[in-house]
Amino acid sequence: GVQDLGGGNLVGRCEGGPEGYWWFAPACREHPETCIPVLDVGDGWGLAVFVFQAAMLHMPLAWAVGSWPKYIMEPHVTDMLFYWWGPDTT
Repeated sequence: GVQDLGGGNLVGRCEGGPEGYWWFAPACREHPETCIPVLDVGDGWGLAVFVFQAAMLHMPLAWAVGSWPKYIMEPHVTDMLFYWWGPDTT
């Protein structure tokens, strides 16, 4: 969901305790265990567009933003979606 900060400012409302790590798309918000996890990096590059698409296209996605080390390692040990770009020197 979103939280209204007033003055036309909206921010994503994340779940997962005080830190709020995960944003659940409407398609799976009532049953988060059915969400497909997706990892983003840094300051959430492209996150606004990605969560908009997930909401409008009824995609059951749960988004989190992690550090660079987590971003490059987590997809190797967890079933999740992630994106990459090129050229790549990692």
